[in-house]
Amino acid sequence: MSGAGPEGLSGRRAGWRWLASSATWLSALVIAGVAVGSVAGGHGRFALGVAAMLVVYAVLLGLIGWAAHRARSWADGLLIGSALLHIAVLVSLLGSGAPRWFWSLLLIPGAVLVAVVMLSLGRRRAI
Repeated sequence: MSGAGPEGLSGRRAGWRWLASSATWLSALVIAGVAVGSVAGGHGRFALGVAAMLVVYAVLLGLIGWAAHRARSWADGLLIGSALLHIAVLVSLLGSGAPRWFWSLLLIPGAVLVAVVMLSLGRRRAI
């Protein structure tokens, strides 16, 4: 296969894989930032508990991004599930009066979904 990278991916598929993993890592950083904001909000133990769970979730997202970067096909379902969860949360926040710029945050999970679908289509064509 010409243009195959170290994981055996063609250049185009490697690009989609990079997009999916990078967008997932970006989501993890955003979630970690929300955890910091939760602690900074100053609501005591409750905020610390929320922050701890958000940090755990951010670490899990980072691991999912790592698995996607390493071209593990089992990560595709986790990428789709987390992206759909993030879309649902953002739509819920927008419905409850969040600032309009939150619409731009939908680009991150949207990019993950597009990348995973393109990877899946590429695998089917290769079979």
